Amino acid sequence: MNRHEPSGYHLSFDRLILASLSAANTMGAAAYAEEQFFRLLWEQSKGNPKVALHLWLHCLVPMGRRALKVGLPERARMDIISSISDTLWFVLSAVTNHENATRKEIADATSLELGSVSQAIKIGVEEKLLHRAVGNHYRLGFIYQYDIIKQLKAKNFIYGLN
Repeated sequence: MNRHEPSGYHLSFDRLILASLSAANTMGAAAYAEEQFFRLLWEQSKGNPKVALHLWLHCLVPMGRRALKVGLPERARMDIISSISDTLWFVLSAVTNHENATRKEIADATSLELGSVSQAIKIGVEEKLLHRAVGNHYRLGFIYQYDIIKQLKAKNFIYGLN
């Protein structure tokens, strides 16, 4: 809210957020809705500020002049994670272990053919599992970062990362 205040936009919360309220006065209801929304945002972003900011911006809907409606944050599509190929898991593991890496570095780290790595990276970027950074380096996409690391640990691809 500290970042939002200088914008001068008035916020109103979606009815779904307000529906969880008991009979309270309007001012108390608005404060409670705000508190509950940001609790939900914190939980969904797993405390990652970049993910929280992304979710926040995608929750805002213009409602006229200098007014925004705050909706519920969109959940990441978990079916993407469950349908990842083994090759892409190896690529994600290499990127995680190196924080960011080029196609060649990933191929060297995984002993996979460059064509297989390129195809896996293409899918990873399309599904926002990977992000292409400056210099053709790839890193984990921030929206799925927590879930990818959790799955890589469960599959014993990586060890010791929080």
